Formats: sequence, C-alpha cells, structure tokens
Amino acid sequence: MYKKFFSKKKKFGNNLVALDYHYFTDNSLTYPKLGLEVSYSALDKQLKIFSESFEPLETDFALGTFVKKKSYNSKPGIIISIDDADKSIKYALKYFIKYQIPITLFIPVGLCIDKNKEDGKRSRILCRYRELFPSSKGLTLKEKSEFFDQIINSSFQQLYEYELKLGSPKKENNITASRELLSLTEIEEIAKNPIVTIASHSMSHNSLAELPDNWLKWEIKKSTEYIKALQGKYDLFAYPFGYKKSYNLKVKNLLHEEGIKYAFSTSSKIITKNSDLLSLGRAPMLNFHNKDYVFGSAYGAFHYWDKILQR
Repeated sequence: MYKKFFSKKKKFGNNLVALDYHYFTDNSLTYPKLGLEVSYSALDKQLKIFSESFEPLETDFALGTFVKKKSYNSKPGIIISIDDADKSIKYALKYFIKYQIPITLFIPVGLCIDKNKEDGKRSRILCRYRELFPSSKGLTLKEKSEFFDQIINSSFQQLYEYELKLGSPKKENNITASRELLSLTEIEEIAKNPIVTIASHSMSHNSLAELPDNWLKWEIKKSTEYIKALQGKYDLFAYPFGYKKSYNLKVKNLLHEEGIKYAFSTSSKIITKNSDLLSLGRAPMLNFHNKDYVFGSAYGAFHYWDKILQR
C-alpha cells in the first residue's frame, strides 16, 4: 500500500501531517527490535526527503496560518516534533539545522529539572509512582490524590528516602525514567537556535486521564510556569503517551483554562482546518529511510492505519 498508493504524490491542499520522533542513536537498528529509536543515518535520509519534497513548517505558524489559507500549495505541509527531551537530541539537532527544518521539543519538564531540586525529585518519584505499590493493587483516585499530597508536602530528606526505595529505573518498567534527559540548562542552550521551539509535555510524564484533580492541575500549571520561564511556547502541549484514553474532556478543559491553544495526541490524524485543536494528530517516525515509507508517512498513511485499527 505504501508503494502503490500512499507514497504517490497527492493534492492535500492545506491539510497538515504532523510527524513525531523520540530517541536517536548511533546503533544499527533492525526489525524486530525496532522501537522509538531512529538512527542518525536514517534521520539524515528522512530529513533530506522532507526538505526536497515537502514544506516543513514551524508549528505555531502552520496551525494558525497554513491550514487556514485558501491558496493551493504545491508542496504538502508537515510539522515535526520530538518528545521526551532525550540527550540524543543534542547530536540529532545538527541534521535539522543542516536542512533548516523547524522542530518543536515537547519536554517532560520535571524530569529535566536537576535531581537535587525539589521539583526534580518530586517529578522523578511521581513518574514512577506505580513502582512504590504492589502491582496487584490498583490505586483509586482518592489514594492517588493522597499520595500526590504526600509527595508535594514531603521534606527534601523524605523525597530522598523515596528515591532510595525506588532504586535505579529499569527500561522495562518505565522507558522515560530510564533515559538520560536534557537538563534545563541544555534546553535553554538548544532553544537559542531559531529552528527550535520548546513546549510542555507535562511534569512527570504520566497518563493525565488517570490522575486526580490536584495532581493533574500541578502537571499542567507547573509545567506551563517553567515553559514560560524558559521563554518557550506555553500555548502548545503534547499529551504524555497520547493514545485515546490517556486524556479526556477534563484534561482538555484544564488545558483551555491555562491558555493552551494546541495539544497533540499520538493518534495519526491528518490535521485540517476543522480539526479539534486540543486533540491534534501526530504520526510516528520509525527507523526506516525507504522512500516509499517516508513519503507515505508524510502524506498521512498512518491516518488510515489508525482508522482501520480504531486507535
């Protein structure tokens, strides 16, 4: 289907396809071990195709202007984001600079704060809160609310003791916690480049629909405060995980109250002028550089795949 249909040039007018990356690596990656990592060599080939055959756009401009224009565009518009603020972005950035492709970095702010700062410790503990409870015990919203209050009101020493109990994070338990993320200082430095926009991906990278009100408000309000301090785009947001049940109307209403105009999921919906601005789609970029795959993905093939699977 990629070769015969999705990779062929089409007239999509002013519709947009948003593409999303996570982690980059020097390692050679092969199926079936394929995951969220993309090799630097594959990234280089993908971005070359995007620069030649598509119109990569800055996110705010694309959503506020491009999709609303009446004129026909010869090149399909795409927007590119990178989630989770992994350290590998520092090296990957040179490829985006090489092709002058704008990107939005959605950062789980609390996990980038120094681990010796209280908000940094709180976020790391909250990110892994399930590991503190028996796997058979599903916490109620009330219990989660009480746990959150306990963490927020804990002394530095108590937070340190929680961290000791958790031990080192393991990839199989929590991939985000196990990665080495950018520090806020590194993010500030990267954000000086005009092709880079930074925005919020919450504080602790939890599924927001599962959180009680006090915890949810902290995730959104506190991360927005940090993004403002970093001079990022506080009206942009990406849901952690981003699948259908990871956010709901309550989450969207709170985003709206906080002045957030655009929020991205990981459902691969093509963006049109009639799209729900607080439930925008993004398609994953995987470790392939075959032209049919790259063209198909940027033309919106995953939109149809997700429709088939009802994701």
